[in-house]
Amino acid sequence: MQLTTSLPQGFSTFISNLGIRDKSEDFLFVKSDVASVADGVFTQSIFSGPSVTISRQNLKDSKAQGIMVM
Repeated sequence: MQLTTSLPQGFSTFISNLGIRDKSEDFLFVKSDVASVADGVFTQSIFSGPSVTISRQNLKDSKAQGIMVM
């Protein structure tokens, strides 16, 4: 499936199949040319997974330059 998108100036995307599901595209990365103000809402669980721990650490300065969606 080919997706056609129009992005604002200064943004780019990468879409691929990582094999998480089937042969369809299951990974999306959106990148900004400059860092932006960012925030996140995370689980309050004491036993949060590695992805939550890493994301919390990466957002400590309230800046992000990309988003991954799987």
